[in-house]
Amino acid sequence: MKSVLSVLVFLLIATQASAIAPQEVDSNDFSSRMAPRVTRIGVSLVVNAALTEVMKTSIHQMRPNRADNQSMPSRHVSWTATIASIVSRELYRESAWWVLGAHAMTDGMMLQRTLSKAHYPKDVLSGMALGVVSSEVGYLIGGLVYPSTRHGLQYGAAEFMPSIEVTTTALLPLCGGAKGYSAGIGMSTAVQGTLPLSDEWGGRIGFEMRSLPMYRSDVYAGTLDGWGLSGGAVRYFELPWQRWSAEAHAMAGFVKHFHGEGIPHPRLSFTMDIGGAMTWTVTSQLSIGVDAGYNYWALRRGLSSISVGIFTRATI
Repeated sequence: MKSVLSVLVFLLIATQASAIAPQEVDSNDFSSRMAPRVTRIGVSLVVNAALTEVMKTSIHQMRPNRADNQSMPSRHVSWTATIASIVSRELYRESAWWVLGAHAMTDGMMLQRTLSKAHYPKDVLSGMALGVVSSEVGYLIGGLVYPSTRHGLQYGAAEFMPSIEVTTTALLPLCGGAKGYSAGIGMSTAVQGTLPLSDEWGGRIGFEMRSLPMYRSDVYAGTLDGWGLSGGAVRYFELPWQRWSAEAHAMAGFVKHFHGEGIPHPRLSFTMDIGGAMTWTVTSQLSIGVDAGYNYWALRRGLSSISVGIFTRATI
């Protein structure tokens, strides 16, 4: 896995190098452009490796598959999230779809690690956080070392437009789940599309994957996984600041469970999500944001959760 990520970094640098190098290369100009980029990427990777290994060796938690006691955090997700953040930082001016693709790549790795029972949802969520923090530190240090290479943001103004977004959400259980069982921190990853129907109201549909660990007498009993579809309404709010906007949403749908042997659960369950979001417009095509709200999952005993998520959005 590490070799694959190394190849991705090399290709990213090579792609950017070919993009900035003219037909007749000025070696001084080439060095002055590439040195800051290599510094930012290199520091990001070093910071990520250091933080991940420190946490990996200091936190002793058994994996769900009982392979070893190094479950927290997910190293694979931490690496992937760092690469995804680097790709997003370097290429977001080219197209918002680079950012969405990078976010989806991280979510895919998060799902693979949880569905294979190599990690709990909280492990992959912490891995994602480590990756994002590492890249932010790397680019902050790179900006301090090479202050002249800092770029101003392209024009961007908050607008309510047709869009597609990728969302990663942590589910923080309040109560419920199944009789005799308690739920741990879960996660959801989703792809959602929004279509404005007026200046303030719109419709939203989404596809999601969920993973929720269940415990009996504080002992891990298994993970309840499923895929689902949902739909609902979105209310858009303009804010006084050009790049900022707010939203409120109400969504309802269902989840089809495919894991959870030994845990009492229905084959199909109803879900509801009510919440709000703050969105920052980065470019005319790209926005990022955070959302929070209340999530209800109708298992054997209705599971109530606080949901906290991050998303990247591309306008169509």
